[in-house]
Amino acid sequence: MITALVSDNINHPDEIFQVLEQAHRVVFGYGIIPWEYRLSARSWLVPGFMTIFLYPFKILGLDSPDIYIPGMKIIMSLISLSMIVSAYYIGKRLRSHRAGLWAAFFCALWYEIIYFSIRPLSEVWASIFFMAALALSLNKDSYRSVITGGFLAVLAAAVRINYIPIAAVLIIFSYM
Repeated sequence: MITALVSDNINHPDEIFQVLEQAHRVVFGYGIIPWEYRLSARSWLVPGFMTIFLYPFKILGLDSPDIYIPGMKIIMSLISLSMIVSAYYIGKRLRSHRAGLWAAFFCALWYEIIYFSIRPLSEVWASIFFMAALALSLNKDSYRSVITGGFLAVLAAAVRINYIPIAAVLIIFSYM
């Protein structure tokens, strides 16, 4: 959250123009549609996810980017906590409670997670979905967890096409 409130830099133009601008356009009704969306070269999934979190700002009348961009960064930082929880469950399932704690600790301190977690990029969403899918797929006691993990793996692959091979491997091993 500190990074969300202090950081005012943009790592990649996509995080504003390609994602938040499109979510803003859907929620508030005005904005520019880039050629990538008009010609279906980009998926509407990530801006679609962001509209879910941007819509409450509209309801509250907080339509200024000076207000909702830091708010969206805080929301993304809170969502990124699921990466730490997923790392814990993966470590715990594969080894032990202590291994889970170490995995969560290193995940929480990893500089790329801290830096990128506040950015609404497709890689961030795909990583969150895939880590949750991996954690859920290791819970062989619950058929529902395995199904949800498979759904999240497919969602990760839908958000980032380069996740298709690893998502396919995860789904195959989950059902074995």
